[in-house]
Amino acid sequence: MNSLNHAYLPEDSGVLVFDLKQEDKQVLIEYADDGQGIPYIQSSKVKTNLQLSIIN
Repeated sequence: MNSLNHAYLPEDSGVLVFDLKQEDKQVLIEYADDGQGIPYIQSSKVKTNLQLSIIN
């Protein structure tokens, strides 16, 4: 949902990639988009933890 809300302008199209892997009894889901990314000014203020994991 984050990609749909933030990565693209309404008139843009893009690619969402999901990769699912099974390791032992776990399922790993990797996700990526080719959206516009985080502006440098905003990203330079973010620490290296999970502060960007939830953006509304």
